[in-house]
Amino acid sequence: AQPLAKELGRAGGTAGSLVNSVLRPLKSLDTTWNLMFDNLDFWLNEKLKHIPKEEIIEPKPSIAGNVLAGLAFAQEEPVLRDMFLELLATSMIKSKHLKAHPSYAGILKELTPDEARINKYLSKAEIIPIIRIRARIRDHKSIDSLRIARCNLTRILDKTGESSDNRNTAMCNGYWDSVSNNKRTRRIEVILPVMDESFHKEYYDPTPWAEELLATSFPKSVRIDQPEHIPLYLDNIIRNRLAHIYLDNTFSDEDEYKQIYKCDTVKEITKRFTEQGLDVTTLPCVISVTNFGKSFYEACIGE
Repeated sequence: AQPLAKELGRAGGTAGSLVNSVLRPLKSLDTTWNLMFDNLDFWLNEKLKHIPKEEIIEPKPSIAGNVLAGLAFAQEEPVLRDMFLELLATSMIKSKHLKAHPSYAGILKELTPDEARINKYLSKAEIIPIIRIRARIRDHKSIDSLRIARCNLTRILDKTGESSDNRNTAMCNGYWDSVSNNKRTRRIEVILPVMDESFHKEYYDPTPWAEELLATSFPKSVRIDQPEHIPLYLDNIIRNRLAHIYLDNTFSDEDEYKQIYKCDTVKEITKRFTEQGLDVTTLPCVISVTNFGKSFYEACIGE
């Protein structure tokens, strides 16, 4: 029999002694965990109380160590604490342990309590409406009239040195790689004033965006403590690949976006951009949970 099973047998088969059996070696890793271990028995027992003892296995150190390191600093945040505990419990259930990936603990460490609540909401909703708030520099033509473009002038020559294409190609921000077996490229770096409006439109946006933010509103039941940070929260969720923004997709029902446009977060962002002398555009789109996000939620939130 496995050591864990023997220990559980001596303890009457309850999950209450799991900390003293399975996780005892980890207690010495960091003295800051002492307080957490005083409560871990109770927390873990609640998560595993309906799991048969033969289904409980030792968690992999790569998961347990990272979870406990994060949990030590999330004890006072119930929503984050619960997600750490759910991930640890998942890693200790024989039929589910493969769903617990070591990277999940790292993601949890990077979440605020607000973001944890948003992720719990996303795990159920899967797709929600959001808007892009784009701020454009006003009176850009007066700025661009003085702009000097750093270009590459490229002429494609054949092996004899004669031009195989009568056109010289002006490129902005980078090189045009046209090397092949029968052609060679000569790059000449030049500084040119860009006066031609057609060139202006073709090679770069003559009205650059100063900033772009994402925003949405959540039901009051989600309990966002700092709604002004929602754009940052959404960026972090997307950065961690838990959700993906679909810029060309929208909800067919326009009412889905009305509440977002009315929310204080959008009003404050729009006001700030306007006061900075920027032109503001808002565009509806959606954010949808990725397959990676679904796996993460299954391991860290459960059903």
